[in-house]
Amino acid sequence: MKQTKSYYGKLVIDNRLPSSINGNPRYAGHIEYFEKHFNAIWLEKVPFVTAPDASIGYAITNYDGKLVSANIGKYYGKPTIENVRKAIGVN
Repeated sequence: MKQTKSYYGKLVIDNRLPSSINGNPRYAGHIEYFEKHFNAIWLEKVPFVTAPDASIGYAITNYDGKLVSANIGKYYGKPTIENVRKAIGVN
């Protein structure tokens, strides 16, 4: 995975993609976070997909709608989520 960057925000699953050749689940979604630009606050959305045959495809639905810390990088030119974990200090 190349150009990995960490994000902190709410994970939202948009839709389920067709399963991989081996039958493993895949999802598309985004991470929402707020960023301040000059005197305004903007809601940023970082899109991602899960990699084919990655184990995160089974666990990512547990984090839908929750605050997370995630790493997103480029995999064959697409933004792909590498790992995700629950944000520290949040129930």
